[in-house]
Amino acid sequence: EVPFQIPTAYNDLSKTICNWALSEDVKAKEIVIFQGIPQRGIIDEYPVYYAAEEVMMDHLEKFGVTKVEKGIIVGPEATVLNEALTNRLHAYALFTPVLEIPTPEGAASILEVLNKMYELTIDTASLIEQGKEIKSKMLELAQKAQQYQQQQQLPGTGKEYTGYFQ
Repeated sequence: EVPFQIPTAYNDLSKTICNWALSEDVKAKEIVIFQGIPQRGIIDEYPVYYAAEEVMMDHLEKFGVTKVEKGIIVGPEATVLNEALTNRLHAYALFTPVLEIPTPEGAASILEVLNKMYELTIDTASLIEQGKEIKSKMLELAQKAQQYQQQQQLPGTGKEYTGYFQ
């Protein structure tokens, strides 16, 4: 995410996206935005949640997506949703838990839902593999940090480093 320096940039971007979606070339009926829900600790599963207008709720739940209980949508995603809702577009947001590091498995979960909903065939295997690689590298770094801490005879056990990524 890159913040814009111009205060109206998100609004301008959102209007441009919605105008393009409504154009004769595209004729979109829906806009879907994705956003991660920051989470600490270990994520074993990546459930997908939604935020949507009431008219879309049954449709989304039919595909196993759960309504997010509470939260706030911020940034360009929020302005795209707001702009779409003032137009003729149905708009909704999909969320999944993410870590403070890249979390390709979360993206894969959202893509799997979209595959079901729109009868797509987007392959998510490479995203899942990337997630495993990232976790493996982070575990390796955590183990090195633990070894370094033990070599320096710093206080603490260092167990908290590796437990985060296992």
